[in-house]
Amino acid sequence: MAQRRKSGSRTGAGRSTATRTGAPAQELPIHIRATGVPVDASDRVYLRSKLAVKLGKFGRAIARASVRIADANGPRGGADKTCTIKVVLIGEPSVVVVEQHTSLKTAMDAAMQRAAYAVGRVVQRRSDSRKSPAAGSMA
Repeated sequence: MAQRRKSGSRTGAGRSTATRTGAPAQELPIHIRATGVPVDASDRVYLRSKLAVKLGKFGRAIARASVRIADANGPRGGADKTCTIKVVLIGEPSVVVVEQHTSLKTAMDAAMQRAAYAVGRVVQRRSDSRKSPAAGSMA
């Protein structure tokens, strides 16, 4: 039976899965940068906590994540809030997702959803390739 590491603070689902670097999954390094868009502390907390929950189950495969928020059109309006999420995976190519919307929160939510889906596919593909026998071998 596998042992669980307990962390001092219980965030997200309340469990802590150790990554290869030794950091619990809820403590994934998430860097947030904003350009031309006022992002207050509550938006940053929302983004960090929701991204940690969505990517937490893939914690062993993730080295770090970065989020870039920008206002593409400036004061002109329109679908101009852009949220770019880059997830750097261990031993795999990085996953980059870009979403654009009039609402910053909608752009962030859509980008987080797509990033979690894309990371899940990469992790599943890696898992499937390790389980299947080599193509050239016959039994």
